[in-house]
Amino acid sequence: MTDLTLSSRAAELEAMGFDIVEQNEHYVDAVRSKWMWECLVTKMTTLIRVRRVGTVTRKLMLEDQKYMAKNAGSLDPSMLPGGFQKGRSVVFVYLADDAAPEALAMAAKPPAMDFAAFNMFAVLQASGEQTWYSGTRLWGAVYYSKFQHFMRNLLEPGRHEPGDPLSWPGVVTSAVLGGVLGTMCCGFPAILFLAEMM
Repeated sequence: MTDLTLSSRAAELEAMGFDIVEQNEHYVDAVRSKWMWECLVTKMTTLIRVRRVGTVTRKLMLEDQKYMAKNAGSLDPSMLPGGFQKGRSVVFVYLADDAAPEALAMAAKPPAMDFAAFNMFAVLQASGEQTWYSGTRLWGAVYYSKFQHFMRNLLEPGRHEPGDPLSWPGVVTSAVLGGVLGTMCCGFPAILFLAEMM
């Protein structure tokens, strides 16, 4: 039988290092702010709402998204402003008896992304059917392994390791950019020195 309990998700969130902000019989809200060193040295705040519903609809999903957009600033414990080294992701997981087709279509779409922000949706139905975007877009690819890790752990609590996976696209991108910056910082003085010696 499919586990649709909020208590198992709250335990999973805490195992992944999230702080529970609010928990009741309808939903669990949690937040985590963590440096993702291999992802271009970015501090990422992730807000997660796991909701237990009878039927999940697109209207409900949009209402939750609007609520988080309005309250994300007060829920985010990081003092860094949003930008190149600070991002925010918002994840919505619905544990539902069933789902309206338009809700499933919304969950299956690639995440909507604004500057330094991501929004992702997932639906788990009583039948066991999971609907969420499990692909990887080029924009934001360094973070997808992290977000997909959250999704897997919340849709199937207890079946996956709680620790964050390494982002290999992040490692490669960070290494390339680090090499370029290192060459610029160290190479330019070396060129000046050689020119002075000639």
